[in-house]
Amino acid sequence: MVRLIKYLASCGVDSRRNCESIIRSGRISINGERETNPFIILSESDSVDFDGKTIVPPNYKTTVVLNKPIGIITTSKDTHSRKTVLDIIPQIDCRLFPIGRLDKDTTGILLLTNDGDLAYSLTHPKFEIEKTYEVQVNRLLSDPEIQLIGSGIDIGNQEVGHAFVISQSVIKDKITILLRLYHGKKREVRRIFRSIGLKLQSLHRLTFAGIDLGNLSLGSTRELTIEEYNYLKNIDFSAFQNGEA
Repeated sequence: MVRLIKYLASCGVDSRRNCESIIRSGRISINGERETNPFIILSESDSVDFDGKTIVPPNYKTTVVLNKPIGIITTSKDTHSRKTVLDIIPQIDCRLFPIGRLDKDTTGILLLTNDGDLAYSLTHPKFEIEKTYEVQVNRLLSDPEIQLIGSGIDIGNQEVGHAFVISQSVIKDKITILLRLYHGKKREVRRIFRSIGLKLQSLHRLTFAGIDLGNLSLGSTRELTIEEYNYLKNIDFSAFQNGEA
């Protein structure tokens, strides 16, 4: 017996958080009857339909690493017919969805999976998953600015952005800043730099949850290695839940 929201995530419909919205929007039926309660308990004999098609959990879990190019939307389906990350990955015999998101103008690492539990663990804010970014800007950060964004800066909408500067460099007049973040507020890096008056010229995510791109070119994909998948599945998320990390 399992809750409907978790069942949808286990079927690879979307992340658990997005599955709640899908259920409440009336796109799910159980035994032919529309159901909008994400937390209803399913029995083993229940048949679940998503947009009129019966769904069952996949026989295996798979996670793909994409080096997302600029101009691609991070969503499973776009209502404005724009190209999405699912349009540019090789077709496989299971339904994938993105873990988190990168905005249209950001490049870099993005994971796509059919493992709803993994997606939940890697996107819930309470787990503070590490991400690193490479940012091209128009000037170096001052020491007070580095301290400000590390301790927290107002980024609007009653939200505070945090980022930790790993390094700054100037090579052939190109200024590069490496950042580490542990949260995932919408367009957080861009809003941080806008708040301190820096012009952000490009934004590229280098790592996500300890996984890097390796030698992947823009627009290319690879499957997680067994070692990488086991690493992600064995992260001790209970430490975060218990306030130990």
